[in-house]
Amino acid sequence: MTNSNRITDADGNLAPRVDLFCRELIVDFIGAKAAVRAGFPEKSAKVRACEMLADERVQARVAELMAERAARAGISADWVVSRLKAVAERCLQETPVMRDGKPLMVETPTGQVAAAYTFDAAGANKALDLLGRHVGIFEADNRQRSQTVVEEIIRALDERDGGPVSVKPDQDAVTRH
Repeated sequence: MTNSNRITDADGNLAPRVDLFCRELIVDFIGAKAAVRAGFPEKSAKVRACEMLADERVQARVAELMAERAARAGISADWVVSRLKAVAERCLQETPVMRDGKPLMVETPTGQVAAAYTFDAAGANKALDLLGRHVGIFEADNRQRSQTVVEEIIRALDERDGGPVSVKPDQDAVTRH
């Protein structure tokens, strides 16, 4: 790196343009755009962003800035989870379809007349997906699927080759008996 491309100044602190890059990065998390906004040439912005983001000091500064912003905004993991839960619950509520201030009445498949209801399935699914990822419920499912795939491969090998095989945990080797 040339002197103009240094991450730190003579005192070991982040260079002013690098610190500005960190501040700009947390705006939209697009490294090349943040580099341009911080004064780096557009032609080399992607490369400079990659170089800076690879540096642990830059990563630490970005994490520090994100934590400061979260504290200012009063955002925590608990806050996000509680809001996602509220969104999921709200989206799952059956909301009557209203026309002229009155519930819209429709005929059901059984011939009865009932109020029409709607709910936001896409919003509920997204909120529930994010909550599920947060609590890790899909990780167990993915491990179970992986084990099922391995078992299916073993059965297919058994059927093809006419002999039982086994896979030892934490090993890639398949042993034929």
